[in-house]
Amino acid sequence: MVMQRELNTNPKQETSERIFHRFHVSQEDRDYLWCLWWENGDTNSEPKEYRMKVHLFGAASSPGCLKLRLHKFILNNRKVIESIPVSERASRVQDVELGSDELPVQTVLGVKWSVNSDTFSFKAALDEKPAVRRGILSTVASVFDPLGFLAPFLLLGKKRIELHHFSDASSHGYGQCSYIQVLSEDKVHCFFVIGKARIAPSKIVTKPRLELTAVVISSAVSSMLKEELELKTDQEFFWTDSKVVLGYINNEAGRFHVVVANRVQRIREMTDPAQWHYIDTEQNPADRASRGLKVSELFSSNWLTGPKFLWEIVTSKTTPELLVGDPEIRTMQVLQTNVANDDHFLERFSRFSKWYTALKVVTHIQQLYCKCVLKVGGRLKKASLPLDSKHPAELPRHSVVTRLVVDYCHEKTQHQGRGQTLNEFRANGYWVAKLWRARRPTETRMMADLPANRLDPSPPFSYCGMDCFGPFLCKQ
Repeated sequence: MVMQRELNTNPKQETSERIFHRFHVSQEDRDYLWCLWWENGDTNSEPKEYRMKVHLFGAASSPGCLKLRLHKFILNNRKVIESIPVSERASRVQDVELGSDELPVQTVLGVKWSVNSDTFSFKAALDEKPAVRRGILSTVASVFDPLGFLAPFLLLGKKRIELHHFSDASSHGYGQCSYIQVLSEDKVHCFFVIGKARIAPSKIVTKPRLELTAVVISSAVSSMLKEELELKTDQEFFWTDSKVVLGYINNEAGRFHVVVANRVQRIREMTDPAQWHYIDTEQNPADRASRGLKVSELFSSNWLTGPKFLWEIVTSKTTPELLVGDPEIRTMQVLQTNVANDDHFLERFSRFSKWYTALKVVTHIQQLYCKCVLKVGGRLKKASLPLDSKHPAELPRHSVVTRLVVDYCHEKTQHQGRGQTLNEFRANGYWVAKLWRARRPTETRMMADLPANRLDPSPPFSYCGMDCFGPFLCKQ
């Protein structure tokens, strides 16, 4: 309605009368609207049962039957007002003589609207209130300005509240402290809220882990203050003088050991990594909690007042990264596989312009292949057989080449079975290697090559032998 004044040359105001109670519910649907009622709000008495006949505010079905009846009209066009019945006009316009009297000032959603001059006006409740934060905010809130006409002026009365947490650790102990910073237009005030100090464990712990423990405590204190103070803060900051810990918190790629990983996860659950910033050790008030102070030194330190930059408007913030070679980061071995697309074998012949050159290269490769192929040994060296038969080429058992050779031999023997295929396979100069064994077999005596007269074919009884040392029978 307020914005209508800016968008329409004839602004008006009207009110809806008894939106839901004007519509009755069907007889068959009224059983869904039973309710219990305690007289005079006495819940100890016996409740009474009632059933509604009209639609209710808050019921899911009520907006479906909404039909508005607009009344209490008021607008700055006198001719239009005269056409509206008096009973349907706003109460302040009903007794006004439209011909001569001025139209009254009407309240529209908390904003004063002068109907006669068609202007807005504001009124602030300037009661006597204490000059503290609560009193100032109460006075600012008394001015209702939905469209922001007075936004620059109201900004002067608003304050910004920030919560700052500091943490530190040393070989003696670790601790944290928290402060509230209140900022207005040109003034800053800071005061101490809470502080904690703990003795370092007797077990030797690395300095980054102690710093990380202090940071965990600072995060837990933040969650506690939000619940206990019931104070709405505009922003929250966390400070530490350990760049290593800041690197842990802001890390997204590295993997830590279990202790560090669990604490970093807990910190990230309670806070946002963007809230963590670095502070120099000399300015860090939590350094006093980690090292200790005498009473005479306590009041002269910044433990109660906070660092100097909290009393200024602008603060500097940096976010360090992880250090190279940090022992808390787990080393991980990363394997990278590059896939290379090999050209087809026949396509390599396109590199040759002459057949003679290609044939020469293939012959050279074949000779090199024959020298590099693993051959099977044996005792047939002196036999008058082809070299491939005496020393067949050894092929791996699970190989594409072996499968192709076996299929070729199987088709060549007209599918006559396993034995014929195996004989053809060996006759072509191939041998299938056995699987490697994890345990070395026992040593056996090396046998000499068989003599040629036992290997070459010859007529029967061409070579004979006599056993001169047959068995002799003897008596005892």
